[in-house]
Amino acid sequence: MPVAIKVLLIEDNEDDALLALRELRRGGYEPSARRVDTPGGLAAALDNQDWDVVIADYAMPRFTGLDALAQVRASGREIPFILVSGVMGEELAVGAMKAGAHDYLTKDKLARLAPAVERGLRDAASRGAHHQTQLALGESRQWFRAFMGHIPAAAWIKDEALRYVFANPAFAALTGRSEIQIVGCDDYALWPRAVADRLRASDRAALAAGGRCEALEVVPNAAGEERSLVVLKFPLDAAGGRLLAGVALDMTERERAEANLREANRRLQVLSSRMIEMQESQHRHLANELHDEIGQALTAVKIGLQSLAMQPDAAAGARAIGESLQIVDRALQQVRNLSLDLRPSQLDDLGLQAALRSQLDRQARASGIKARFRTSELAVRLHPDLETVCFRIFQEALTNIVRHARATSVSIDLQADGSELILSVTDDGQGFDVEGARRRALHGASLGILGMEERALLAGGRLELRSGAQEGTWLRAVLPLRYRDAD
Repeated sequence: MPVAIKVLLIEDNEDDALLALRELRRGGYEPSARRVDTPGGLAAALDNQDWDVVIADYAMPRFTGLDALAQVRASGREIPFILVSGVMGEELAVGAMKAGAHDYLTKDKLARLAPAVERGLRDAASRGAHHQTQLALGESRQWFRAFMGHIPAAAWIKDEALRYVFANPAFAALTGRSEIQIVGCDDYALWPRAVADRLRASDRAALAAGGRCEALEVVPNAAGEERSLVVLKFPLDAAGGRLLAGVALDMTERERAEANLREANRRLQVLSSRMIEMQESQHRHLANELHDEIGQALTAVKIGLQSLAMQPDAAAGARAIGESLQIVDRALQQVRNLSLDLRPSQLDDLGLQAALRSQLDRQARASGIKARFRTSELAVRLHPDLETVCFRIFQEALTNIVRHARATSVSIDLQADGSELILSVTDDGQGFDVEGARRRALHGASLGILGMEERALLAGGRLELRSGAQEGTWLRAVLPLRYRDAD
């Protein structure tokens, strides 16, 4: 079955053009042709249609075959170009081939035209396939580099001598070098020797295994900080020899997060345990106060009143009444103190500022500490939950100062700053080891610091604490500001 082809004939002689087409049909082709014999005609033909082959006469009155060849090449089209001439010497033929002609033949040997066209079409197809392959390869390289440039994981490829032949930006950032600086280096040029030794041993094991290997490796980053990496390595077969590819995920932050979570769970367990103990201790304290102090006071009043009923002497009766009233006053004061320690009424009735001022004045009078309280008035009452959290942190801090700090003065500052409520408590006492106190709290010692920190965290805030030997203590609680009318 004839092969259909589109033929562009550059020929000034119509008879010669018909002879060329006849030879093509004899050679098994079914040509669809157009004849031109000027530069303008050639330009129009190239613009209007795609051609499978160009057959050009070497010598024409207004045009030459070499001029036509140059014009076709200048158009950027890779079309097989065959020169046909009445007489063509070897020197001209060689020049035409160097200029880009695919073949040449004389008009007395047109029988060679069909085989020449076949070779030209075959070469063009081969060049087209090669061009497409190169385009696909270039596109694949672009995709590879774009992918490697955007993934957060560090990735690299080494040759069989374990020198880097590729490194992506994440790996370059890890080492503190550019990708160009890394290529050609080995691990000894990038890491300390002990680290490079470990990496070299791991690489050799991966090559020997011949398959995918996973490992946990620790390397210093550009700032000298140790990073924990989960590394996947696998060999690649390439034309120049075996390669070793690697991908590493930085697990340092995840490990820190897991450690923080474990610490938080431990803190929660300790806090829960200590809260139960504190509740039981508080219950015992209330029971003892009620039995030993209030109960005994009421018993004494009862006995006094009974003795009064049997007193004939008015003066002795008056003394008994006075003693009973004193006992009642002391009992009432003990009840007030117990009530204030549990929850001051000012906190519910008058708000946080009044409760803080009252508690500070009471503790200062009892301990002899000089106290200063500074606050900015709030036009709107704070949310009850916020008031409770802030008061309890203040209460615990003040109790610790009175019991342990040996301070002569304490300063309290309560301010609303933008979207935050800030409570600051400062004393001039002997100070303490903050981290040591935290460690002791986690092992079941005093709950003070841990309890304040947990209260602040549960409220969405934070607690800041600084202290040192003979340097006093500075505590600041920063809490999200919420008002009573907020949900």
